[in-house]
Amino acid sequence: MRYSFLLFFLTLGLQAQKIRSSKIKRIIKKVVSFEKAHVGIAIQALESDKRITGIGYEKYMTPASNIKLLTFFGSIQEFDSLPILKYKIEEKTLHFKPTGYPLLFHPFYPDKKLEDFLNSFEKIIYHPNQKYVQKFGPGWSWDDYPFYFSAEISTLPLHGNVARISKSKKQTLNIYPSFLELKEDSLLPYNAFRDESKNIFKVNPDKLSVNDSVYIPIKTSVELNLKHLNERLQPKVVIGINDIKTDRILYSNDLARIYKPLLQNSDNLIAESLLIMIGENLKVDYHNTQTIEILKNKWKTWIPDQILWFDGSGVSRYSMITPRTIIAVLQQINKTIGLDSIKKYFPAGGISGTIRQYYNKLDAEPYVFAKTGTLKNNHNLSGYIISKSGRWYVFSIMVNHYNSSTKEIRLGMAQIIDYIYNRG
Repeated sequence: MRYSFLLFFLTLGLQAQKIRSSKIKRIIKKVVSFEKAHVGIAIQALESDKRITGIGYEKYMTPASNIKLLTFFGSIQEFDSLPILKYKIEEKTLHFKPTGYPLLFHPFYPDKKLEDFLNSFEKIIYHPNQKYVQKFGPGWSWDDYPFYFSAEISTLPLHGNVARISKSKKQTLNIYPSFLELKEDSLLPYNAFRDESKNIFKVNPDKLSVNDSVYIPIKTSVELNLKHLNERLQPKVVIGINDIKTDRILYSNDLARIYKPLLQNSDNLIAESLLIMIGENLKVDYHNTQTIEILKNKWKTWIPDQILWFDGSGVSRYSMITPRTIIAVLQQINKTIGLDSIKKYFPAGGISGTIRQYYNKLDAEPYVFAKTGTLKNNHNLSGYIISKSGRWYVFSIMVNHYNSSTKEIRLGMAQIIDYIYNRG
């Protein structure tokens, strides 16, 4: 009998030790692209508080878009449904105040139901937010302003706060919204560009392909929003002089519409908009720094290491986090929404999002559901994996300050993923 009990506990111990830190260290040493990089890896059984396996999981790393995992968790904690507009109706006139919701006229994820709702009135009075909103996050690179991933933050994003420039088969150049200024410049070294301080867009027609579209951020303003609303909507839209007092809020239950672009396509404006929406719900007047501090304070009982967190998207170079904190957040996400929603929202290896070309096996169901995070010389992958034996794990692989290509880093990460899959 004693022998049976001893064998039972030894078996449990062996099962728990299938994934070993020593083996992970040996794999890392063989990956040439990891040699001069900072590497942190944390692995833990899902729904377990047992010890973490890995290496350097207590080190602070630049998370890039892995910060979106925190924004996502903050959102699913705060909202069962998403607040789109604050409003009141007087006869056939709609008064509305924005909440930060980013999908009105969006070029890729438009909310047609919201557009239809607005078009159902004879007149609309738009009451802009009176508080200043910082258009770029702390630690963002100033010279990223003309790229889609650096669209300005605002409380009423329209068309993703970007202009679309295209060329038709008849060689006609077009810009949307149409009231923006577009100039031809055959000496421009890019297909399209925008002046730093003005909404003046330039295009080199020789470098722009037919039926292709380029998306460039606009300089946002209340005046520009008013023009855009009047161009797109049927009712006349005017600016409301006074703030509106109302408890009525228009909600959306279509969570996948916003969470899939956030996690699968890593859309930065959607991340920043969600943070604004959370802050508005917490009544901090769209102040993202205060919002982040409130969320961190809510989580302090289970966060293993202090988080240095500066924006919703991960564009900031100031943010730092440890791999073991990332997997703590992943555990909380699972407790809040469960694996079915995780599979629905997260990128799936070989199938969708930023890992659709990676981490897949032929004729096999997806086994990796994870968020990437990339800034120059930094690449991370954090999420969930189901092993060949059917066990679920949370993991975070963070590789910072490498001087090789990101493709080589991904190949090195794939070896760690394969090890978890085969041995977990």
